[in-house]
Amino acid sequence: MRCGDDVESVDHVFRSCAISWAIWYLLLLGSKHRDFFGMDIKHWMLSNLNDKALVVGREWCLIFAVTLDILWQYRNRVTFQGSSSHPHELVSRILAQVNILQDSIPLFRCQTIATTNKRINR
Repeated sequence: MRCGDDVESVDHVFRSCAISWAIWYLLLLGSKHRDFFGMDIKHWMLSNLNDKALVVGREWCLIFAVTLDILWQYRNRVTFQGSSSHPHELVSRILAQVNILQDSIPLFRCQTIATTNKRINR
């Protein structure tokens, strides 16, 4: 994310970078912070993509998935275009996108993702 850290891992881009951390902090209920930031990356992805709890009236799994997408887009804008945004602006964009998706597909529901021991990247 061009934030000065030496290594840009999946965990860094999506969770531990300062901008990512700030976005999750703004989206999460305070009681979830410790568990959310303490999980290993695989468990973190799967548990959040399977979490159907309602946050601001929307399923958390959808908020989580849209946030990952917005964080990836943000990382690419910073890396390739040199532009940046404030976390509050990104959270507003995330929630707007979630509302568009949920409202345009009224029956949209997150599906449970089966876990496997197979690796995606070798």
